Amino acid sequence: MKSLWFMLLAIGHMGFIYRVSSIPGTSKSGDDSLYSLIVWTPPALQNLLHIPVFALLAWLWHLALRPWLESGPVLNTVVIVLAAGYGIVDELHQLQIPGRYAS
Repeated sequence: MKSLWFMLLAIGHMGFIYRVSSIPGTSKSGDDSLYSLIVWTPPALQNLLHIPVFALLAWLWHLALRPWLESGPVLNTVVIVLAAGYGIVDELHQLQIPGRYAS
């Protein structure tokens, strides 16, 4: 049952990543706080923040899948593929957002 919660947290975290990467990089009226955060965060720091964001995603998937997959290389490989694969999909998603780019 605990692994189900971690799976839901991992999926929720993926939704959060998607929401943040959907924020346009261009000015708009009625800017919200997330938009302001993106605009005022230097690009180099934005790139560095990918590390903890996707490390958290990998950790959540690790906790969610640990009961079903053999611990060790198999579990680690699946977790890395999930986190990195979602990272690639998210970067491709950002290509469609005005003012954003994949990095």
